[in-house]
Amino acid sequence: MSFLKRIPRIAFAGLLLILVASKDVRGQSQFMDLAPLSEVGHARYADDLETTLILVGIERSMPIGSLLPQVTPDSYLTFLRLLVGIRLEGTDAVFRGRATAVDFTVQKMPWAASFSFLDFDASGYRSFSSDWISLGIGPGFDVGDRELRISGRVIGVGAFNSTRLGSTVLRGDTLDEDKTRHSLSYGARGQASLVIQEIVQFSARYELIKYSIDSEIEYSNRGGLLRISPMPGIQLFGSYERIRYQLGGKEKKLNVFGFGLTVTPSSF
Repeated sequence: MSFLKRIPRIAFAGLLLILVASKDVRGQSQFMDLAPLSEVGHARYADDLETTLILVGIERSMPIGSLLPQVTPDSYLTFLRLLVGIRLEGTDAVFRGRATAVDFTVQKMPWAASFSFLDFDASGYRSFSSDWISLGIGPGFDVGDRELRISGRVIGVGAFNSTRLGSTVLRGDTLDEDKTRHSLSYGARGQASLVIQEIVQFSARYELIKYSIDSEIEYSNRGGLLRISPMPGIQLFGSYERIRYQLGGKEKKLNVFGFGLTVTPSSF
């Protein structure tokens, strides 16, 4: 069992090594020119816990929305994401990070789809939650033009997942907080967006995920996002999230405020 507990950490280290080692080779391909490297920085504050998350890193994403016709502006393909940072809890600082091999969402009326592969996420308030492979599909709509565009989608998702809630979510319950649960997760993600001149985007989001097999966890997240692109290569964003973790009869709710910046030097 001790070896099983180490699997997520071993996978995270291996994924980091693969992504970093392959960076130079990928950067030379014509395909990678369509997916420039971006520098990312963002911070989140949970007032219920009085904790602050600070993360910086890089990601290589292809803006599918600007390359393919009749695809929503927020469609994307990310095949490298590396984030590192800290979570400040009083006088304590806890390492946080995320490594993703592939992650994409594409929407073209009347359908939307998502896929992720090897997404190890230890960047939030849980110890970690890793979707080793995830698939999603559902209906979507998209109306308008470059001046004003309205879109929405609801995607049903399923994934093979490993999760450990940790002490931040389950304070004082050492049996459950240290337990790693391997399960099939399933649920839905919904989003409605308003885009003005492809510069300003308002989005409302809702996510509900349940976990089966060796788990009684339910996770939900609802909130909003404001994203502004004042010039090519720069994106500013602010967000609000209402996060709920539930394990059996135990429940934890968080109000989380965030802001951040994405810079793509090759777009200047």
